[in-house]
Amino acid sequence: MASVLIVEDEPAIAESLSFALRRDGFTVDTASCLAHVNGKLENVDLVLLDLMLPDGSGFDLIVQIRRHALRPAIIVLSSRDEEADRVAALESGADDYVTKPFSPREVVARVRAVLRRAQPSSDLQDAVAQTLPSALAVQVDVASRRATVHGTVLELTRVEFDLLACLVEEPGRVYTRSQLIDKVWGDGFAITDRTVDSHVKGLRKKVAPAPGSAASAFKILKRLINWGMSEYQTQDGEPIIKKNPVGVVKEELAKQADKVRTRHIDRRDVGKFWHLLTTARQNPAFSADTRCGIDLVKFLLLTGTRRNEGAALTWDRVHLNDVDPADNWFHLPDPKNKNPVWLPLSSQAVAVLKARKAADDSAPARSKFVFPSRGACGHIRDTRAPLERFATEIGMARLSAHDLRRSFVTLGVKACRLDIMKLELLTNHVPQGVTARHYLETSDLRDYHPEVQAIGDFVELEA
Repeated sequence: MASVLIVEDEPAIAESLSFALRRDGFTVDTASCLAHVNGKLENVDLVLLDLMLPDGSGFDLIVQIRRHALRPAIIVLSSRDEEADRVAALESGADDYVTKPFSPREVVARVRAVLRRAQPSSDLQDAVAQTLPSALAVQVDVASRRATVHGTVLELTRVEFDLLACLVEEPGRVYTRSQLIDKVWGDGFAITDRTVDSHVKGLRKKVAPAPGSAASAFKILKRLINWGMSEYQTQDGEPIIKKNPVGVVKEELAKQADKVRTRHIDRRDVGKFWHLLTTARQNPAFSADTRCGIDLVKFLLLTGTRRNEGAALTWDRVHLNDVDPADNWFHLPDPKNKNPVWLPLSSQAVAVLKARKAADDSAPARSKFVFPSRGACGHIRDTRAPLERFATEIGMARLSAHDLRRSFVTLGVKACRLDIMKLELLTNHVPQGVTARHYLETSDLRDYHPEVQAIGDFVELEA
């Protein structure tokens, strides 16, 4: 049975919880202060933690446990019932929060629920195990971020590469989804189990794709069915199969491939969205990583940058000038289309970067990244949390980082009446026309400051 450590300075509460947990089959240990916790965390599955202890704050213990990747889950027990306290505890790394007074029976039920979520998922692990070739067949070079299977280079996203590197680091080890989230995403945002499963599914397809003979097999099947349709008819002379199912599948796949995605923030809602971001950014209950993620969302909306390129931006590629507003820009040396580009910054984007600079100056250790995180890669990777939080507020079912890129272009065209070719350049798309591709300057775009300033002014005015 699982073991529980109760860190509580009130003897009556500690005793009642101990009795309820032992009656339910748990192994229980207690500590009345932080000093008595030393040496008890290694073999504990869950900690019931009071925030106000005689020798310090329970927040310090949460940070210690998460920073050293220790084993136990954490449920906070506190008389503080303000929303800010609950959010701060959960943001710091707690798994659940129970306010005093409480029922011991409810606490036991919550202990069971948290431990159940922390159990390794056999379905997930089996899926990965069945997919990954032997460790000898998979070669992962972390320095160059290059992975191969049987000598073939894999085209992986950043998350997929980190996930693969994690899994092949210790072949045979069973990971929970929570452990994968900690190792791959870090402490930036709350990542759901569904997100992990989605990335594992994508990794499986790339590591062990469908056999190369599948296309030829479908061709043979199509011919066999065509032959059957011509050879066999019903009594009325109709073919027994009226339409070749292989052809139907091909048509449906073609329709899906041609489907255009246009989801973006409506110009009538962008002011509300910006106001929500700005208000959330000022919330003192949010962690530094959460505020950094909000800043990244604001930056992506104002610049139209791809998420991965904006998230990995470093300070040595940012130029800020307090005297000349038009002389503020950032540089992307290795973007997706391999076209190095210098892009202008609106005054609103400059304000976002100055807020990041102030946060970096006050941090215990400075980071080379503009949008840093405590994760392994050093910078924010995911923007889902703020986007999911505010999408419903503006009437959208969901919102992605790429939707911000579309919003930048759409606002430029519909709200600011800008030239679409200029917006293509500012989003670093490869020009399609001969003149644009061979005569226009497509790298140094700093002279397009009026265009990005117009978009920034519109967003700010709407807010």
